[in-house]
Amino acid sequence: MSAGQGFSRWRILELLAAVDAELPDGPPIEIPVGGAVAMMAVRPERVSEDIDAYKAPLGAELQDAISRVTEREDLDPGWFNNTPARMGLPAFDLSPEPFYAGRRLIVRIMEPVAMLLLKLNAGRDKDLDDILTLMTDTGFTTTADLSMLIDSYFDDHPDSNLDRAWMETTAAEMAARYRAQHWGTELDIPDQ
Repeated sequence: MSAGQGFSRWRILELLAAVDAELPDGPPIEIPVGGAVAMMAVRPERVSEDIDAYKAPLGAELQDAISRVTEREDLDPGWFNNTPARMGLPAFDLSPEPFYAGRRLIVRIMEPVAMLLLKLNAGRDKDLDDILTLMTDTGFTTTADLSMLIDSYFDDHPDSNLDRAWMETTAAEMAARYRAQHWGTELDIPDQ
């Protein structure tokens, strides 16, 4: 897939249905998903280059089904991956309504507050628009709001492998960006 392209929500659902159809009969397989696919809940026009599953391992049946769809559709081998789970990133606060529910495959996306925490942890340039969108959607728009959210997360998950200091720095920078974007103040990103 070339830069700037990606899968629309419709195409993601179509591919999930294709994977589901390849699965043999058996019990449901539930997959928590984050990243750009979860962002589609707040930005329906969003596209994604892959599906980030927060489940490790994916299991042989699911991996085989993904492989068959990958080959048949001539997709990049990493289009459906569990890299976040292998990195130890947590999956939490999933939407009660499935993003996709098929014969066996059930895909649930993370709630916006959970995605905000994970995007603050990533803090990459490509995440900035998503963070601003999630700040608006969740109402956590100031440094104090974001600090409270981060504190609450680490109070509940003291052994988390998320990088608290990085999240706090990203939160302060994003609050300044939000303020500048929404209130017309100068962009004054805090010193690191």
